[in-house]
Amino acid sequence: MGKYVTDLPSKNPEGSIEKIEDYLRKQGFFQTGRPGKEVWKRMSSAILSPEYVSVRAEDDHVHLEAWVKSVTPLPRVWVGKADPYSKAPVGTPTKERLRARLERIERLVG
Repeated sequence: MGKYVTDLPSKNPEGSIEKIEDYLRKQGFFQTGRPGKEVWKRMSSAILSPEYVSVRAEDDHVHLEAWVKSVTPLPRVWVGKADPYSKAPVGTPTKERLRARLERIERLVG
């Protein structure tokens, strides 16, 4: 459980954030949350866990966090956070889709 957290080195963190946000929009994510705590969220169906990505520019890197909500037996009821790179069998189809997106984000920054 938990979430994926990493700092990606970048010579232009602000420019990298623009590329990442454009990519997330094209992938069906929308921005949600309160000021200072915005996250990108994607909800694809009632049976797949929602995906979340948070990015912010720092001095010489981009801070990236990503997670999926853990599934419950009730439709559209989610609890906890699951790291998309964990081996735990929680939200496996959603984690696999999010892993591919994280790899793309890391290439956009690099």
